[in-house]
Amino acid sequence: RVPFAGHHSCIQISCCRVGVVFCGRQSPGGHNVIWGLHSALKSHNPKSTLLGFVGGTEGLFAKKTLDITYDILSTSKTKGGYDLLGRTKDQIRTTEQVNAVMSTCQELKLDGLVIIGGTFLIMHIYIQHRCCSACGDIC
Repeated sequence: RVPFAGHHSCIQISCCRVGVVFCGRQSPGGHNVIWGLHSALKSHNPKSTLLGFVGGTEGLFAKKTLDITYDILSTSKTKGGYDLLGRTKDQIRTTEQVNAVMSTCQELKLDGLVIIGGTFLIMHIYIQHRCCSACGDIC
């Protein structure tokens, strides 16, 4: 149960399944982002699941996951880099790749996907999504 903004009552947050993937070059704080994401999900509903995609976007396309638990995270907190899940240098650029990501999210019944990477990667995914949405494609 979580306090609802502007009200004195609480609302029940349903459990959710969220995926997380590292993309692009190494950067500090990646493990701490996953730690914070895990903590937020569990604080809203302890039954929520965080799935990490092992091997970056290649693991995302192949649906290679790791159920991220407190025990797994405790070995990586405050360590720099992307060692927990690994990463790839490639990016999600093509319509086929965007559709593969959507397929993975649908097959694994994910409620959300967090992509941790550089600004160029995020900008490109956003543009691709906007183009697909404008054309009426599913992505």
